[in-house]
Amino acid sequence: LSVDAAAGTCTVEGGCTIGTIACELQKHGLALENMPSLHVVSFAGAALTGTHGCGRDCSVIADMIQSMTVVSGDGQVRDVDKPFFVHLGLLGVVVSLTLRCIPFYSVRQRCYDNVQLHQ
Repeated sequence: LSVDAAAGTCTVEGGCTIGTIACELQKHGLALENMPSLHVVSFAGAALTGTHGCGRDCSVIADMIQSMTVVSGDGQVRDVDKPFFVHLGLLGVVVSLTLRCIPFYSVRQRCYDNVQLHQ
């Protein structure tokens, strides 16, 4: 995982978890602009499946990707264009992603246990 604070980007390996990325970005005064509530999943896995983050005005996680490199089934290393960032793994195994970042911010989360669904 590498951070370019001046450019407001980070480059991560395909298996890097969202939580790991968030912790490293915080050290550089940066953050992901949108995150799902599960931080233990890989960013690539969340992005490739069209996962959305938190917030009414946020789009899918894949919108933060600036570039993606995959290894296809025939062993070729390929750079993937933006329209294909949500590809469910059909284009190959993600080996790296460069992500757009924003200045650091804090969010409060409340979790409720034992919520009754029926009254």
